[in-house]
Amino acid sequence: MAENKTLFQLTSEMADLEDELILNGGELTEALALTLPQTSSALIAKVDNIGCLIRKFESSVDSIDAEIKRLQALKKTCSNAAENLKGYVLHSMEYNGFERLDGSLTKFYRRRSERTITDDEAILAPYQFAMEQFRQTLPDYVTLPDFKVNKTIIKDMIKKQGIQMAGAHLEENWSVVMK
Repeated sequence: MAENKTLFQLTSEMADLEDELILNGGELTEALALTLPQTSSALIAKVDNIGCLIRKFESSVDSIDAEIKRLQALKKTCSNAAENLKGYVLHSMEYNGFERLDGSLTKFYRRRSERTITDDEAILAPYQFAMEQFRQTLPDYVTLPDFKVNKTIIKDMIKKQGIQMAGAHLEENWSVVMK
């Protein structure tokens, strides 16, 4: 039965029928007259069904993209709300001089951390001339990424070695941790 055949089988049958017509000099035999309409209509139905499936999947992609955007916005809202509440708790703890707040289900405590603040232009300025000179020696097909300051190494230099560097300092941060 033609309805149960695959697209590959149907297109192959149509090609065979066309070849047979050519071999017959374009004469439509009785066997071809019976087979051609059935194969042709089965092929048309198969192509239309595949087209409907493609349209369905493409519309699903659009609705999934819209749902992803909606969920990302909701995620951002929830994340911001949680951060704002943590900031509120931290501010209350700082204002009232508490290091810990213990509830029956939740405990909050303050955590100190350090952040390395750098002025990349000030740190890299002495090396800019040499970097530009080196870049000019390279052929056009070779490009270098922009040079970046490694903040972890600078933090170690300041803390462990006591080196003070122009354009870099440590900043104390406080955050609240919930358990």
